[in-house]
Amino acid sequence: MTLSEFRAARLTQAARDAGADLLVASLPANVLYVSGYHNINLGVLQRTESYALFRPSDGHVSIVGSIAELPSIVEEVGMDADLYCYGGFRFAGVEGHPLTELLAKTQKDRNFGNMINALVAAIKASGAKRVAFDESRCCVTNWNTVLAACPEIEFFPGSDVFMQARLVKHEEEIAGLERAAEIAEAALDAALKNFKVGMTELDMERVYLAELAKYDAQPLFFVATIGHRAAYSDTKNTDLAAKAGDMIRFDFGCIWHGYNADLARTAVMGQPDEKTATYFEAVRRGTHDAIAAIKPGMTAEEVFDIAMKVTRENGIPHYERHHCGHGIGVECYDLPSVAPGDKTVLVPGMTLNVETPYYELGWGGVQMENTVVVTEDGCRYLDKGGDALIVLEV
Repeated sequence: MTLSEFRAARLTQAARDAGADLLVASLPANVLYVSGYHNINLGVLQRTESYALFRPSDGHVSIVGSIAELPSIVEEVGMDADLYCYGGFRFAGVEGHPLTELLAKTQKDRNFGNMINALVAAIKASGAKRVAFDESRCCVTNWNTVLAACPEIEFFPGSDVFMQARLVKHEEEIAGLERAAEIAEAALDAALKNFKVGMTELDMERVYLAELAKYDAQPLFFVATIGHRAAYSDTKNTDLAAKAGDMIRFDFGCIWHGYNADLARTAVMGQPDEKTATYFEAVRRGTHDAIAAIKPGMTAEEVFDIAMKVTRENGIPHYERHHCGHGIGVECYDLPSVAPGDKTVLVPGMTLNVETPYYELGWGGVQMENTVVVTEDGCRYLDKGGDALIVLEV
């Protein structure tokens, strides 16, 4: 089964489970998942909206986008893409060229003036009666306008439907996630190769970002917090310089061909003190033992319980955490959530990040995070860097 066939089957099952006869994607990751089209404007202009529609009865896909996107859409999706366009963008064109002819036909028959008109036309043309409308990237004004224009159709929020579809991965998606993880690890190795006392968080970030470009990967995030700042979760890097004995907590990732990496490591400048060594070993064991237990049939919540229990038993008895991981795919956070109350049963093809970060304000933080894919008899690591404390020479 090809990737596009697999995704169509996943979308069809998710739509049937939700009782929807049309799925409307708005989130860039969902638009890509449905149509294969990556819209750059959705990442650059935050108020831009573009949509992909999936009809589960026959797998038909329609795309709603600006007329300016027409050449890019057909380049990725094909000349037979079902387009509902809008806007006044103008192209010149060579007479007789296929794109020139398609543009003229689309301008005549499929330019609906504005985005709302185009989206409403696409929804009505589907013949749907019950629509799962991905609310992730649709502003409330446009949501209400679409619903008012289609009183005969029942709409309900659809983001969870797409998350269910994306829950299990195709082998091509797993390979993409594995490659993204490899690139992120290689970029971290480069950032650490010549790092010395006196260099800063930003020094590491610059090397990391430059290294990603060598592998045709895009930045996602790179948190390299030194000393007391290692307790700052999801923060920016600064010009804080490393000293001998400092811990460095790394939470880092990238995007490669639409697939996300999200990993974490801990380093120390020279030999760690007793607390750093003990606390790191606790989080390392929590992550390691939870991963070792993963197998089909257990729940995401059970993975969380193991991670928490082991971390507390191995050096941080007061450890508290709201989740110990998440799915990963075309977004950094997919389902399931490795958290209390998530009863999702693990099956082969699910990809999970398992993590046990510890943040202590006034001291610092330690973290380990790995990515695995659930297999028929357990799981397999997609990152290859191991889980040892990184000791840097001073």
